[in-house]
Formats: sequence, structure tokens, C-alpha cells
Amino acid sequence: MGRSAKVNQSIEQAIDELTALPPGLSASEVTRRTGISRATLHRIAEGAVIPSLQTLHELAVVQGKEIEIRLKPLSDPHAAAAARVIIDGDGGAWSGDEATQRWVERLDRLARSSDGDYLAILHAAGRASSLLHRTGAVFMRGDNGPLRLASAGDASGGTWAISGKAALEVSPDNPVAGPSVLWVDDVERAASLLSETHKRVTASANAHVIIAEANPSTYIGEYAVGALRYVAPLQMLLDCVGLGGRQEEIAMSIAKEWSR
Repeated sequence: MGRSAKVNQSIEQAIDELTALPPGLSASEVTRRTGISRATLHRIAEGAVIPSLQTLHELAVVQGKEIEIRLKPLSDPHAAAAARVIIDGDGGAWSGDEATQRWVERLDRLARSSDGDYLAILHAAGRASSLLHRTGAVFMRGDNGPLRLASAGDASGGTWAISGKAALEVSPDNPVAGPSVLWVDDVERAASLLSETHKRVTASANAHVIIAEANPSTYIGEYAVGALRYVAPLQMLLDCVGLGGRQEEIAMSIAKEWSR
């Protein structure tokens, strides 16, 4: 299994940068200064082994750098894709992806205490793929009704689908708190189309609309109601669980009804 299947992209990039020879230094000199053998350096560069933090630290020192590790909330789209593979047998283009398969195994472990109960899988995957923490997502305040989102989706020129509040709120007599979600192919394009009537915000807690880039599994099972396009029911439940609060409560309640 190659390095790309073992570590995430940002760590890969850091390793590539640290294993590159600094200007003016030969491989022999890097070996002398770091105490790391040339064979080991080569295997790291080729992705044959994952270096320890101590090894990365020594490589960084030679380049006049230091390593800073930062933890952030989890938001992995592969988790939602894996849940769809497990529950519906439907992961689309990502069903054979190594990262998705690792999430299939991980969700099995996380839900094992519940005998693989799909409610536990849904909850774990929804939390792990939360759009509240998605890198590249745009958070906006303004009209989060389905018609406004559909207008922006159509004008964006790509595929799109609605989720979150706008999909969960089936009746204006039963309002749902929380943001609506607009899945699109081009986040910045959709955001610019909403910019005349919506304001960008930095905190997801202040968002009425979350615009996020769809992945190959997001649109599987989408359906249309007139001019509106919605993600598949399971995808909607996963999204709503990840959004937390009242949306999570309703989504889990719906899932329980389906399980009966």
C-alpha cells in the first residue's frame, strides 16, 4: 500500500517538501546532518515507509524549519461515502476508493458495540463528515429557502443539489432551525451568484447557507421536485446529522422510523 493510501494529502505534501534536498546540500550531507541513512531517506521519498515525527523533525531542522501539529474538527467526505456503501450499498465512484474503504472498516468498528446498527453508523459518519468544518466550504447569511438556492445552483452552470434545512423542512408550518446546504461543483461560482443578496461569514455558527463542493457520491440518488433538486434521503440525513442541533435530532428520528 503506497503512502497516498496511508496518510492524508497535507501530510504527503509536507513529507515531499522535507525529503527534497535543500539547495547546496547533497544526499550524503543530509544523511550526515540528520543521522538518517540514505536508504531510509529514499524509502520515505518513494512512499515505502511513513516517517516518524522524530525523523520529520530532523529533516525540518536541516532546512531551517520546525514542525507544528494542529488538530482541527473532523470533516471527511469519505465517511459519508462509506456510510452510503454500508447502508445502501451505494458509494458510486468512491465505493472502491481506498480512503472510503478505510472508513467502511472504521465505521464497522465504531458501530460494533451496536452490532453494526445502521443508526450508529449514520450518526458516526454524519458527525465525521460535518460540513460545519469542511475546508473550502463557504458560509453565508441570507435567504436559505430552496427556491433561492435552486436559482444559484442553476446559474452556476454545473450539477447541484439541496440538503440541510431546505431539504428537511417539508412544511413552512414546521420550521427547522439551522443552515441549508447547497452542494455544487464550483463553490466560488455559486457563492458569487449569491453575493448580491447574501453576506459571507467566517463562522459556521452564523451561517444560513453552506455552499460545499460535491464529491462523486454526493449526487447519487438525487431527485427533482419541479425545479428543485435534492440529494438522496440518506445523504440528506448524513448532512443533517453533521449540522447538529435540531437538524440532527430530526434526522435521527427519521432514521429510527425507517428502521422499524
